Amino acid sequence: MKEEALVKEILALWDQIFELERLQQAEYERLGRSAALLNVPAAGPDRVVKIQDITLIQAEGRRCRVTLQSGESFLSNTAFSLTRAARDLGDWPQFQRVHEACLANLHHVEAVGSHPLQVRDYQLRLAGGQAVTVPETRAPLIMRWFGLDSLRKVEPFHRKWGAAYYLENLRPFPKPLRLMTSEELHQHFDHPRTGRFQVQEFMANFIWEYYQLMKRGLRPPVQGNIRTFWYLIKPVLGRAVTLQGEKHYAIMLGMFQRLVTRYKLFKFREFDFSDQGEQFYNPGDRQPQIVLLSEKTGHYRRLQALQKEFGVSIIGLGGMPSILTSEYFADALGQAIRNAPDRHKSAKIHLISITDYNPSGAIILKSFVTQLAHQGIKRLASVQSLLTPSRFSAEELQAVTEPLPMKTKADRTKAERWLAAGGGVNGQPLGIESEALILHGDRFREVFLEAYQQALSPSRIARRGDYDPLSIETTENLLQLRESQELF
Repeated sequence: MKEEALVKEILALWDQIFELERLQQAEYERLGRSAALLNVPAAGPDRVVKIQDITLIQAEGRRCRVTLQSGESFLSNTAFSLTRAARDLGDWPQFQRVHEACLANLHHVEAVGSHPLQVRDYQLRLAGGQAVTVPETRAPLIMRWFGLDSLRKVEPFHRKWGAAYYLENLRPFPKPLRLMTSEELHQHFDHPRTGRFQVQEFMANFIWEYYQLMKRGLRPPVQGNIRTFWYLIKPVLGRAVTLQGEKHYAIMLGMFQRLVTRYKLFKFREFDFSDQGEQFYNPGDRQPQIVLLSEKTGHYRRLQALQKEFGVSIIGLGGMPSILTSEYFADALGQAIRNAPDRHKSAKIHLISITDYNPSGAIILKSFVTQLAHQGIKRLASVQSLLTPSRFSAEELQAVTEPLPMKTKADRTKAERWLAAGGGVNGQPLGIESEALILHGDRFREVFLEAYQQALSPSRIARRGDYDPLSIETTENLLQLRESQELF
């Protein structure tokens, strides 16, 4: 009996130990850490280390050097090869073979950049200060892990377990960039190998620094268009390089676009930029969830007439939409929907478009939908295109259709992709300008009214033919920032 009681007591103690281990593991997980341990056979006593503390395992002959986050390192014995280390750590995907002789913990990456000596290769910098070479052939592995499209300049602006973002090498400086001399600018932005001044990196840091100072009340909001900001950056850039107005202005627009759309570090409205497209959009007062858009601002007065009658939201894009205008429009649309008489009904947004029936018109529509998604309007209830060949008789089609441009390979590729999306007339590469419909007021109203009534009863919406402009394949930038280039 005593033995039975002893066995029960031992089993109860084991249960308590297992429960404590479970609670410990749960607490580690809550803190975003791991209690997992790795036993490393060493020349003396075996070393037991926390897996999360390992930054690097490097092959040294038949043994391995294990480096910890604290900076301490030790050698294993010959029983612990790099192959065994990779196998033992197989359940922890942050340990990656960044080159043949090295297993790195990507949770401890501080930065990634070009290798200072080997032109084609890269270099990891780990939390313990170690620098690890990454051959060009291993770069895709690192890019997939961090979700990057380049490893040339990576800084850990936001980090959770080592997550890093490609942020144009944004970093703090000892003094404001606008106050730096030519020598200081070159000191901070010259490429370490080529000696060339890195204009993109400078502009990204100038924009980011201005934003940081503005949020602290040390710089004023712009309260002008983006071209106004160019005149802030222009004199500073001119101290480092010979200015090339249009080229450098375009680079600045590209940097704003990347910081806003790719990295989402801020919104354009936080700079209090004015929107040059503001005069060509207006949310509706009765049915704001129904958005009527035209490709051309020249048609805006006709949109206004329909808005007055039906209370829908309207916007004239003026060609490819600008991400800045789309941001401001989405904000205004959201406010109108929140103030709508029936908020529940207004929550689902319907898009009715009058764009040219050709590849460019399809790409413009797809770009606008993509930009709305970037602003959080990701699932539209419906998208209806008013201009399709089915709106015209066979006789009318002969009068309104025109051949698509086919001079260049790019033209032909664009046409082929549009035809694959259901475009064309009777299988032929023919398009229709939106004026063929919109200039005929009564007919345009009739076509719009049909789409409007379907939007009010979504179950009645049916696609006209096989045309699906949103399915067109394109390599064009759908999140572009478009601004006037009148600089001087």
